[in-house]
Amino acid sequence: MTSKAGSEYRDRAEDLQTEGELKEASQYFTLAAYEYLGDCEYPGGRGLSSAISLGDAIYCLQSAATNYYRAGLQDRAENRCRQGILVCRDFRENRSTYRAIDGVLTECIADFELIAGIGDPTATYEDAVSYYQDVDEAVQWQSEPIFQSTLHFLLSWASDIGESIDQSEQLEVLDSFEKRVELKEETLSMLLGENVD
Repeated sequence: MTSKAGSEYRDRAEDLQTEGELKEASQYFTLAAYEYLGDCEYPGGRGLSSAISLGDAIYCLQSAATNYYRAGLQDRAENRCRQGILVCRDFRENRSTYRAIDGVLTECIADFELIAGIGDPTATYEDAVSYYQDVDEAVQWQSEPIFQSTLHFLLSWASDIGESIDQSEQLEVLDSFEKRVELKEETLSMLLGENVD
């Protein structure tokens, strides 16, 4: 079961984001992430509550980072990204036993690198694809909460600024890990190129 406090903070953060209160939304997303991380023990199995909490925690760090970025607070955005990278690396290197989980965590590292303007996100996205090459059942895996939540931050941001991702594109992503990675990199790059508030 995921954190009740985390869910409450997340709900408040999403309301604030909708209202355009980006800095305050980031603060609540950060609090939610920390609560969810307290529930995480092992992300490697399908259906485990800890895997759900991990996905929620990463989503909240992604959302905190992007809202700080949109608010023009790049230092804070980078801070949340660096935290997210550490979390993803720790779980990938020490706790995950599934290549699909390794792939989604690597993909999220690339997201954080791209938002923060650090590292080599294109190479990291390519690394994610290399993990996915050994994985079958893309549709089944992408129905898992950790895959859904770590894409949601992007869909939410795009919707907020009137750049909603076409439904057909979203459906195409379900059939292919490679298309998922391509959509995330291209869309996130486009959103980051928009003017900050």
